[in-house]
Amino acid sequence: MTILLLEDQALIAIDLIDALEAEGHGVAAFASVREAGLWLRDHQPTAAIVDCVLSDGDCSPLVRQLRQGGVPIIIYTGGNTSDLGEDFSTLDVFSKPTPTPDLLNAVYEKIASRQS
Repeated sequence: MTILLLEDQALIAIDLIDALEAEGHGVAAFASVREAGLWLRDHQPTAAIVDCVLSDGDCSPLVRQLRQGGVPIIIYTGGNTSDLGEDFSTLDVFSKPTPTPDLLNAVYEKIASRQS
C-alpha cells in the first residue's frame, strides 16, 4: 500500500512518514501540489493525506484528480477548507494537530470502506 502525503511542514511530514512506514506502508511524500501532480502522472496511491494550503497554492486541483481516480482522501490542515468549495464538502477533514494514530485510523477506515 502506498500513501500519498502532501504536507509542507517538515516536522509533521516526518512524523507521518515514520508512522506510516512503521506500519509497513510505502509513502510518497511531497511538499508542493506541483511535485505531487507530477508523481500522480505515473502512480496511483492507495490513499492520500493532504494539507490543503501549500507554498505553491491550494490543493483543489490535486484533490479533484485524486477523486476522479477513486483515491480515498483525508484532509489534514491548519487552514480553512470552507473557501475551497464543494470538492471538500464530502471529505473527512482533520485539523492540526490531530494525534497521528487517529489520523492513520481514519485513513484505514477510508481504505476499508472503499474495498467493501
